Amino acid sequence: IRAIYEDFIELYNKEENIIIAIIKSSKPLSDKEIKKVKNSLTSIYTNKKIQIKASIDETLGEGISIYVDGKQVISSVNSELSDLKKYL
Repeated sequence: IRAIYEDFIELYNKEENIIIAIIKSSKPLSDKEIKKVKNSLTSIYTNKKIQIKASIDETLGEGISIYVDGKQVISSVNSELSDLKKYL
């Protein structure tokens, strides 16, 4: 039943031009911060309705990651520093 529900939601979102943005941060974001992210994404993904799902990931340190439709569009500061260390 869970798979049927998830398939239905996916089809509904596609039909209604809804995209899901998942924001992962090291600490809870304020409503103002979430709204700012949503407004930024709305300007990029025109003609789409943005739904935000925020979650906490303490491994990000002070960073933030944003995924839109399963694709990472913004990576955390810690991840960029980690990648940089690999090349040094």
